[in-house]
Amino acid sequence: IILLIALAIFMAIRTQLYFNKKVATEAVEKKRKVLDFSLLDRDELMKQYNSEVSGFISEFAKILESCVFALINEDRKKLDEDLSESTRLHGRAKLLRKTSYHRLRDLEENSVDSGLHYIQVVDYLREMVHAVQYVVEPASVHVNNNHKPFTYDQKSELIGYNKDLVAYLELCSTSIAVNDFSNIA
Repeated sequence: IILLIALAIFMAIRTQLYFNKKVATEAVEKKRKVLDFSLLDRDELMKQYNSEVSGFISEFAKILESCVFALINEDRKKLDEDLSESTRLHGRAKLLRKTSYHRLRDLEENSVDSGLHYIQVVDYLREMVHAVQYVVEPASVHVNNNHKPFTYDQKSELIGYNKDLVAYLELCSTSIAVNDFSNIA
């Protein structure tokens, strides 16, 4: 019995050390990505930023779409996944904000206006993350509180709003990715 307890303690400590090493490695990789931006020229840098922003907006659309359908179907598991995904996205947005100084420094070498616009975009992304969280959290609480299901009319309205919003977000994401803003009204 003592041998089994010692083996369990050893396995727990080894797992914890492995996890801490993995987290530290991921942090180093994130910092390395930030440092790699300084090696790019202005056009490549802007392409990278546009790609990053476009990816964020696409993820917002996916989370919102998934959340609405999970809410309609009262799928607690999916809502919890959406909640954790929005929390992960919040962490990414926060990291963008923290690393914006380095990125701003890279942009200011070429243009002051680009740097200011980048800071505004990062702030808007954080606001969008908060908005997504303000949708997902109450939806999850609503389903967990066992409220009565939505009526057919409520479901159809939610699906309609969701469809329009996701289409607009995808349009924005595509416009940013291809750098063509003529389609956005």
